[in-house]
Amino acid sequence: MNRALKKSLHAVEIERHIRVHDLCHTAASLALRKGIAGKVVQEMLGHSNYSTTMDIYSHLDPDMQKETSKQMNEALKRTPKRTRKQ
Repeated sequence: MNRALKKSLHAVEIERHIRVHDLCHTAASLALRKGIAGKVVQEMLGHSNYSTTMDIYSHLDPDMQKETSKQMNEALKRTPKRTRKQ
């Protein structure tokens, strides 16, 4: 597989050494940043456990954590109780 990749990269004049693993890592990182569910990325990569995928990739984008926190705050917001006028 790496030989075929090397040949393909050479054909398009990319001389940098890139492994299949590097492409998988890039694809997973981009997918997660675009909001594709971790479970889908897990299946795409062929990981047997969801936790494996998330242990490897969840740290890549701190904005993902900020966005998740923001969404959770919105979901948990309560409308303030109205006080009775006296």
